[in-house]
Amino acid sequence: MRVGAGRTLLTPEPGVELAGYGYYLGRTWDRVRDDLNVTAVVFDDGTNAVAVASLDILYADADFADQVRQRVSDLTDMTPADVMIACTHSHNAPTCAAIEGAGVVDPTFRSRAVEHTVEAVATAWNRRQEATLHVGRADFDELIFNRTRTDGPTDGRIIVVRADARDGSPLAILVNYAAHPTVMADLGRANVSRDYPGQVLDGLELRFRPAFGAFLQGACGDVNFERHFENPDKCREPGIALLAATTEAVERAEPMDAPTVAAISHRVTLPTRRWTDEEIEADYAEGTRRLATGDVEGWRDTLGRVMVNRPDIFVEQRYGGNVEDAVKALARFAVTWSERARAALRTRPETLETEVQAFRIGELALVANPAELFSTFALSVRSRCAFEDLMIVGYANDRIGYVPDAQDIAARRYGSVQSPKFCNQFPFTEQTGEVLADAMVETLAAVTGPTGSTDSNP
Repeated sequence: MRVGAGRTLLTPEPGVELAGYGYYLGRTWDRVRDDLNVTAVVFDDGTNAVAVASLDILYADADFADQVRQRVSDLTDMTPADVMIACTHSHNAPTCAAIEGAGVVDPTFRSRAVEHTVEAVATAWNRRQEATLHVGRADFDELIFNRTRTDGPTDGRIIVVRADARDGSPLAILVNYAAHPTVMADLGRANVSRDYPGQVLDGLELRFRPAFGAFLQGACGDVNFERHFENPDKCREPGIALLAATTEAVERAEPMDAPTVAAISHRVTLPTRRWTDEEIEADYAEGTRRLATGDVEGWRDTLGRVMVNRPDIFVEQRYGGNVEDAVKALARFAVTWSERARAALRTRPETLETEVQAFRIGELALVANPAELFSTFALSVRSRCAFEDLMIVGYANDRIGYVPDAQDIAARRYGSVQSPKFCNQFPFTEQTGEVLADAMVETLAAVTGPTGSTDSNP
C-alpha cells in the first residue's frame, strides 16, 4: 500500500457569509477562531487507488463534486468514482451548495474551494509512499442524544484508520463519527471555526506528528451533543472527551494484512412526493400577512413549529431576543419558498436522483451518502453489511438535506418539512430512507467483489 496526504487552507475571505444558523442573517464573519481546511488522503494498492477529501464547509452539491472529481481524474490515474468529496458540516463555515435563507453561496469562495480541493488531492497523490494501515474502533454514546425524540437511536461508533510510513511515523489519520458540529458556536457565531471536529483533529495531529488528520462526518441528521454543553463555559468538553476516546482508538488500532483497494459508485433514485396546493398557499398566506402587518401572535405554533428546531432559542440566539425580526425572517422565507414551489410544482419529477459510493480498503469500508441521514438508517446499514469496520460518511458528493425516518415524517417536523424547502426539493416519503439504506447496503456488497472501480446504476 502507498498512502499520501495533502492539505490546503480554505478559510474564507472577508465578506463571505457563514451558513446554517437561521434565515437572512447576513452572518459575514468577524474573526477566525480556527482555520478551515481541505484535507485529502490517497490510498493506492498498486493496481487501484482511491482518494478521500474532507472539506470544512457546511454543504457541497453534485456539481461541485463533479468539477473536483473530473479535474482530479485528469491529473491522476484515478477515475471520478475513485474520489470522495465529504463535508464536515461546520455551521461556522460557508456553504458551497444553495440553502435558501441560511447562507449565500459566494461564487468566488466556491470557485476557490474547487481549486483547493483539487490541489489537496493532487498533493496527496504526488506524496504517496509505502505505508502500513491500522484500523481502530470505539463507542462514544454518553454525551450525544437524539434531538427528535426522547431516548431515540444514535450511532455512537468511532472508526479510525491510521497510515504509518516505513519508519513508523504516522502519515494520515481518518476519523469517522456522527454528531452535529454546532456545540462551540456560542464562542462566536460570527467566528470561522471547524467546531469540535477541529478540536479532535488538532489534538490528534499534536499527539501523532507529523500526520494529517481528516474528519468524516457520519449520520448526524438527528444527533447533537447534549444541550447543556452549548455555552462558552462547557462547549469544549465534548470535543475533549471525544478526542480522548479517538486517541485511544488510534493507539489501539490493529494492522491490516496486505490491504487492497476498490471503489464503486451507484446512482439511486429516491421517492419524493409533490407539495400540495394547500401546503404552498398556507405558507404564502401566512407569510404575506405577517410581513404586511408585523403580527407575531401564535408564530410558535405555525411557522415556528416547523421552520426551526427550538423557537425560543432561535429568537434569543439568532435575533438577540427580537421576536419581530425573527418572525419577519420566517415570514420572508415562507413567501420566497411558496412562490418558488408554485413554479416547480407541476414540472419537477416526483423522484430525486443522487449517488451512493463505497470504498473498500482492506477490511475497512467507507459508504458515502449525500444526506443528513437519521440514525435509524445508519444502524440499519451497520447491521446488514459484512464489514465490522464501516465508516458511514454523510454530506458526501452531493447535498439532498435531511433524510428523516417514518416517525419524523408522520410528526411533520423540521427534518421532514423544512429541509426540503430550503434545499428546493420535494419532501421525502416514508420509503425514502429505506431506499437509500438499501442502496448503501447493495453498494457495500458490490465493493466486496473483485477489485476495481465502477460507476453504474444498481
